[in-house]
Amino acid sequence: DATQAFREYIVKFFPPDFVQTDGGGEYEGPFDELLTQLCIKHSCSAPETQGQNFIVENAMRAVFIVARADLIRS
Repeated sequence: DATQAFREYIVKFFPPDFVQTDGGGEYEGPFDELLTQLCIKHSCSAPETQGQNFIVENAMRAVFIVARADLIRS
């Protein structure tokens, strides 16, 4: 669940000022409400715009690599 994962992230690190997502359904509803409560700006990339989605996908890949490395080290 994207909302729970984001909550865990902001507890461990800090809430960002800005979040950009690919506009998927997992980023609507509770996730968007959480961002509003925390005064975090939310931007969605334009549909069918691979250049914008590329940024989001690379950022997520980096998060997964770091998380995997943390698991291996533990």
